[in-house]
Amino acid sequence: MNFKKIVKSDLLLGLIQPTLLLWLIPFSVYSFNIGEVPISEFLVLILGLFFINAFLFLIFKSIYNDFLKGSFATSVFYLMVYFYFEFYNNIYGIHKWSYLKFFRARYFSLIWLLIFIIVFILFKKIKRVNKKIFNLITIFLGIFIFFTCIRGLFTYFRVQNKIHHYNIYNDKFRNKYEDQLKKLKQISSFDKPDIYYIILDAHASEYILKKYYDYDILGFKKKLLTKGFYFTSDSMSNYSHTYLSIPSSLNMKYDSVISENNDLSFCSASHTIKNSNSRYFLNLLGYKFINIPSVWGPAKFGKRESGASYPIPSDFSYSVFYSILNKTIFGMFLNMYYDSQKQQSILGQLNTLKKVVKQDSPKFVFTHFFCPHRPYIFDKNGSFLYFRGNDRFAYVNQLEFIDNEIAKVLDIILKESKQPPIIIVQADHGPHGDKHSFSIDVESDDQKDLTFGILSAFHLPGVEKKDLPNDISPVNNFRFVFNKYFGTDFEILENEQNEYE
Repeated sequence: MNFKKIVKSDLLLGLIQPTLLLWLIPFSVYSFNIGEVPISEFLVLILGLFFINAFLFLIFKSIYNDFLKGSFATSVFYLMVYFYFEFYNNIYGIHKWSYLKFFRARYFSLIWLLIFIIVFILFKKIKRVNKKIFNLITIFLGIFIFFTCIRGLFTYFRVQNKIHHYNIYNDKFRNKYEDQLKKLKQISSFDKPDIYYIILDAHASEYILKKYYDYDILGFKKKLLTKGFYFTSDSMSNYSHTYLSIPSSLNMKYDSVISENNDLSFCSASHTIKNSNSRYFLNLLGYKFINIPSVWGPAKFGKRESGASYPIPSDFSYSVFYSILNKTIFGMFLNMYYDSQKQQSILGQLNTLKKVVKQDSPKFVFTHFFCPHRPYIFDKNGSFLYFRGNDRFAYVNQLEFIDNEIAKVLDIILKESKQPPIIIVQADHGPHGDKHSFSIDVESDDQKDLTFGILSAFHLPGVEKKDLPNDISPVNNFRFVFNKYFGTDFEILENEQNEYE
């Protein structure tokens, strides 16, 4: 009988408090990213954390031989982990103390461990935990979780409302070009070339690389020129960030609905990519859309269609564990693991892109490589980069690696395609620059160059170079392609550069 009471009261109560405390961060992260994180991924993480908590709780319960003390000790353990970074940052951030070696991370970890041991020794001397205080803390945590859920629902409805307005706005755009759609339907029997749109995230233009990085991509450029590519050296991106740039280019328009309420734009990016106008128009022509999944959240879909078999790391799980373990020795191992997963994913993308050429035509293949964008995980030979060093040096090395690999992939695509394909290799934005690497004014032309100056190369069989504007920006990519290959007369928009934080 007494055992049943324990199961119903102290054991359950003992599990609830540390579980709620452990769930604070994942619930908070999920509430801000509810439009992008699948509910299944969230639930798997929550369930996994529950079992981790149960394991730790049983350890502390066995140490103190008391359910409530074991529960309270588990909660204190989580708080010690949570606040490690805050104490480390506040103490190490004081300039006059920063030269003291014992405030460096490895020594601070030892100091924190010593404090942790002392706290738990003192805690063992406490005879009993005040149950009323314990219950109040548990209720407070429950209320916090509840309001986090409310915030998550509020974010979800805001995202859905934004997507609804986007769909209305997009329908107006499609209706506006009803004549063009009729033309597309009329040529549905046309022998259509495959289309590849390859994004190299943050790849700077030739001019930017020479001016700011003292690096010449002449070798890569020559390889592509011999394959029939044209480089548009004056091209600049339309937006400063991926979650605005890619939806704009795939939808062939500037979109005030997407760029307004900027905090929700990332959450709606996946929808705008999956339901883009370029995909819709090409679908009318009988094209199959294939997205080769990226490590970047909104472009992770399409694993089955592309035949991809590589690991795709979870940004959500990483964000949760990073928030908990950052600036601890575990955080270092977490970063190494996550970076290795990203490396395997990028290598998997390259291999999948080589194989997808064999799928039935006509097809529209889209893929976004989170490279040469940081984190810098490749050296120029493709080996895992453990020591990052200077950002500029690491960026150039990673850029050289991806350029060499893309050149090999393009060789295979061109050789194995039944007819010459349309290929666009382009960046979504520039490298931005790093305030620690470049001493420049954020309002200067230099900053504009680093933000918007992009690689832009086109393989357009049957189209002369003089017909391709040398300053074409991503928003006009598919307008130009549709006009040249499918007889439409889309307006070529003015080039704009829009920067959002």
